[in-house]
Amino acid sequence: MNHFTAVTALTLFPGDQQRLVWQTDIHYLARSNPVLMHGILSVAAIHLALLESESSNQYRLRALHHHDVGVQLFNQQLSNITSENSQVLFPFAVMLVVWAHSSPIIIKDDLQLHDILNLLELVRGCKTIFMMHWDTISGTPIGSLRDFIPRLKSDQVVLSYVALRALENLKARTSDPIYKHAIERLENVSMKAAGEPDDVRTVVAWPCLIDEEIWDHLRHKQPFSLLLLAHYAMLLERYEAQWWWVNGWSRRILRAVGDEMSDTDKAALGWHTFLSNVEEYRQELLDSSVQAE
Repeated sequence: MNHFTAVTALTLFPGDQQRLVWQTDIHYLARSNPVLMHGILSVAAIHLALLESESSNQYRLRALHHHDVGVQLFNQQLSNITSENSQVLFPFAVMLVVWAHSSPIIIKDDLQLHDILNLLELVRGCKTIFMMHWDTISGTPIGSLRDFIPRLKSDQVVLSYVALRALENLKARTSDPIYKHAIERLENVSMKAAGEPDDVRTVVAWPCLIDEEIWDHLRHKQPFSLLLLAHYAMLLERYEAQWWWVNGWSRRILRAVGDEMSDTDKAALGWHTFLSNVEEYRQELLDSSVQAE
């Protein structure tokens, strides 16, 4: 618990307000709510496994134990969600988002597509709880977490040329209005990411925005839906160097998508051209970081 309060809480989301919420408000709530306490201890254990490699196996076991117990309690309370317990379940759901992205630190095995989608389901569940009890959660200190699901401001219109080109090529490959809408949402996330390059919430919230039909296509490995997911992975690259809990996710998704696509699908969808865009985007980010120094 001490490690979470002193260290991990400072490394989850940007901004002094977010740090204060995770250091104080969440800590206070967890003292009387076992589900939240287990969530805190599971994330802190993953962080320690990353920082203290010589004890990683010990922290791995702790992380899995607290996660399993926390999820069990979480699921029990979800069956009777109220305005009161939503104030506990929502921050736990946000910690599940961190868990979903950071768990490969302790799992270590290469993730297959179904593993990735199962983890991203946790992200989608976060939005469900918040939307059900928006008014109650917004009126509490924990309500500052409402910005976990970002809203695009009209003046945030700057976008990487490489990312813009890749998304325009993606849009040109479909006439399906559902996919057109999904790509536009991804463009919006890209614009906000360009305007707030340190705010990891912008990009990890995107799975919350995917329509159920597209999510079903992903589950059935429909090729164009996989290409859409790969474009999301490209945008994750921006945040991996700064935020430990998303580090490596872009490559995991790209590897899993590439493994699922047939050579025929890759040729039809311009997969190798897209991978060239990814490499160009990585170089663009590298050049930007060097200039910032």
